[in-house]
Amino acid sequence: MRILSILIVILILFSCKSQTNPLIEFNPRTIEGHKTTLAEIADDIEYIPFDNSLSLGNFYMYKLLDSNIYISTREQGIIVFNRNGKFIRKIGAQGRGPGEYHYCMNFDVDPKSKSVYVLDGIIIKVYNGSGQFQRSISLKDYDWRFDNITFYNKKLFVSEAIYQGRAKYSWLILDTNGVLLSKKYNSIPTFDSNLPSDVGTYIFNDDLFYWEQYNDTVFSILPDLNYEPALLFSPGEHRFPKSRFPINPSNLEPFIQFLKTHLQIRLIFETKRFLIIRYYYMIPTIALIEKESQKTYLFKMVPDEVNGTNVGGIINDLDAGIMFQPEYYYVDNNFEYIITWAYPSQIKDRVTSNDFLTTIPKYPDKKQELKNLANSLKETDNQVLMMVRLKEQCRVGKGDFHPQTSHRTVLEPLDSYGS
Repeated sequence: MRILSILIVILILFSCKSQTNPLIEFNPRTIEGHKTTLAEIADDIEYIPFDNSLSLGNFYMYKLLDSNIYISTREQGIIVFNRNGKFIRKIGAQGRGPGEYHYCMNFDVDPKSKSVYVLDGIIIKVYNGSGQFQRSISLKDYDWRFDNITFYNKKLFVSEAIYQGRAKYSWLILDTNGVLLSKKYNSIPTFDSNLPSDVGTYIFNDDLFYWEQYNDTVFSILPDLNYEPALLFSPGEHRFPKSRFPINPSNLEPFIQFLKTHLQIRLIFETKRFLIIRYYYMIPTIALIEKESQKTYLFKMVPDEVNGTNVGGIINDLDAGIMFQPEYYYVDNNFEYIITWAYPSQIKDRVTSNDFLTTIPKYPDKKQELKNLANSLKETDNQVLMMVRLKEQCRVGKGDFHPQTSHRTVLEPLDSYGS
């Protein structure tokens, strides 16, 4: 009887393993979208205006860590603000002298020591939490350029986009002293290209994920430094060809139309409930893929030539403010937040519009707070951080979803994966 029970258990385990969901595939041509609003997925909204002691101007990226906000800017370098938007300090200084960085488009922060790692060309500059230079980590021995750096699990993950059809590595993994722990060579053969490319990473539920414009696979990096596929981008005519596109400088319209009809990944990140992909295909688009219900929400946007941004996004019926365009994920006290930025002119224009005046949002008191904020802003002030708190049912905890088995919306199953 005991042997029979063991056999039954083994049979059940084998059966469960054999029914593992196949990899899923994202296809912008076949995606079907629904609509939702902020009030349906979130229960609070907060605005953080930054003081104007330093002009942010154009900035490249930002990180939220505990009570601080780190921003890399073209004019000021890397700046640290507190959660109330007050300037605290600069990290290092821009320049070409000892301990200075020339490029600061990509950086990351150790959440424990608060050390800042700046990818400055083929050198990683390391600064302590007070902004003082500590040391450099050279990447010259790898004889290649890198585009992205992520601090993950006490390690440095540096990666590169396939630029002009060439890339030596997909990524390197180093310890914080620069010792190489692991590497992955780029498996896509070299080709001649003048098309754009991009690369990115995101962390969710303590897992690291990597994507690259020409790569069909989004990889999950495992604790043992191996990797496995987490998501696929569908092949087809919507993907960039591995070749050059003839460009006539006197007539760029064919090239512009070509770019519109090909998928360009801008950003990928994940919450407990959603996989969020921002991409360009025909028009700038935000896709929210609901993991449990297998439902997809699509939000089309229109380029704003004045601010160099896009207009549109998720309807903001929390306080009747501007439409929301999620671009960052943050967890604080076990609550999830999605975050974006707004220009003061956008906020001021919104609160004087007829639609704002006639809309009754979920929180009328917050509508008045937004109006007060708009009246206190000048159009030349720094940008305003918008933080939306997801509903409590989306709180982070045990049982979080892994993207390999949860992203099933709009996606087509595959039994194998490519590079």
